[in-house]
Amino acid sequence: MFSILNMKFDFDSLFPTTTHPKICEKNGFGGKKFAPVRKWSKKADKYPCKSSRFYSAPFHARNNALSIGRKLYNLALKAKLSDEPLEFTFGGEEGKTSVDFLKYNNKTNPEKTLRAQNDFLSLINNKAPAFQAYALLGLALHTVQDYFAHAVRVDLFCARNNYYFFEGFIPVSEYKNIPVYEVDELIGVSNNDIEDNIRVMSWRYNAACRLTSALSEMWKSNREIDSLTAEPTGSVKFYKRTKGLLSRKKFWTIAYKEYGCEINKTSV
Repeated sequence: MFSILNMKFDFDSLFPTTTHPKICEKNGFGGKKFAPVRKWSKKADKYPCKSSRFYSAPFHARNNALSIGRKLYNLALKAKLSDEPLEFTFGGEEGKTSVDFLKYNNKTNPEKTLRAQNDFLSLINNKAPAFQAYALLGLALHTVQDYFAHAVRVDLFCARNNYYFFEGFIPVSEYKNIPVYEVDELIGVSNNDIEDNIRVMSWRYNAACRLTSALSEMWKSNREIDSLTAEPTGSVKFYKRTKGLLSRKKFWTIAYKEYGCEINKTSV
């Protein structure tokens, strides 16, 4: 049964591009030394790292974002500890470091997809190891933070008679186990209303901060990530939202669990 006591009322507060460097700055990557890291955590939302209507870049909201972030972090650490620049490639060219896990997914234009992918390679190849390390680290942090902002799973219910899911609730539609990035579109509101709002299911922002802090400690001690996972834990919680007026009014309920994250078997 849905409990009214668990319902939360939220107000607009966005999770935009500028949030990523702020999370980094407040959670172990502050100061002049890490300015390039914060810069790259923001550049993930610019060409050629940003997704478009033509292709999906690997740094945003994929279901395997934690795996991608882990591999990016480990590559960044490899560059940090290297005396020579790393040479990256899509493929298995001998003597080069494969980044096949970063392949762009084509949506509507293979040529533009390949061009963006190659332009990304040109950004990080033939650069000093320190540049490569900070660029890849910034992208890694953006990627894992985006996982909590956009890719965690929820259930979404819609009704016309009441907000609450209880005996007598008449659902118009139900969407089970969907990523957060689909919720705004299904309800018919902008991304700023729910997906990019750090006060809606604010645990997402807090989880991104905790994980960033944990990665900071690992980075400073030159430790690789062996595993990075996140699973929903605890009791179900709820968020409600209305859309429309009078007879066209719909009552939406998001049911979710907060995610716990584990890195190297250590809870964060």
